[in-house]
Amino acid sequence: MTVEDILFAENNQSLTVMYLISAVLCSGIAVFFFKLYRSFPSSYVVGLLVGFAFISFSDLLFASTVGLATVDESFNALHWFNLFIGLTGFVIIGSVYVFQKLDEKKFSGMTKLTTLSLLPITLILLYVLAENVQIPSFTYYNEYFRFASVLAIGYATFSILLNKNAKSGRFSILALGFIVLLASQCFRAFFAIEPTLFALYAAGSFKVGSFAIILFALTRKPKTSKSMEKHEK
Repeated sequence: MTVEDILFAENNQSLTVMYLISAVLCSGIAVFFFKLYRSFPSSYVVGLLVGFAFISFSDLLFASTVGLATVDESFNALHWFNLFIGLTGFVIIGSVYVFQKLDEKKFSGMTKLTTLSLLPITLILLYVLAENVQIPSFTYYNEYFRFASVLAIGYATFSILLNKNAKSGRFSILALGFIVLLASQCFRAFFAIEPTLFALYAAGSFKVGSFAIILFALTRKPKTSKSMEKHEK
């Protein structure tokens, strides 16, 4: 067993609760974008919806399988799948900001292609689990996935900060949420390099906090609408 596996196994109950909360909050963000898409159909909204949905599923998968950390092969295979799903979610969110000036049809095609790429990965995972095939430990490649997630969410964060509305009301809260999310991924990348209990809990806590802030920013009513409601009364 690796140091990561030992830390996962020793703290599986608290990690399960933490990442379940993270998954619920992140799914709330995905639901917000689903509702937004019904009112304002856009490939970019779909990208954010799919991205946060993937991250939510990744957190749910980790929460439900972290107790298997002592079962080397099963946990290793599931964690590989978890890494791919989580990274795909972050890459799709980052790509929304990278290609925000791109033609919507081209962006829609890219999102579909990225999502469909998970199909062969899923089939490989099912084969590995069914045939009990040995695959390399995720710990040898973990940091590459984490650094890629940092780059993806980092680009999205700096794009939001550079927006002219970044200092105003809801947008400033949203920017804060993405900064905290970026911090959580930095801690997760650090944990992949140097597994410590502090980095593990910091990554999870910051992630929960970031999704809570982002969800609050998205669902918060603008002050103008509140003042109009009072005026009408």
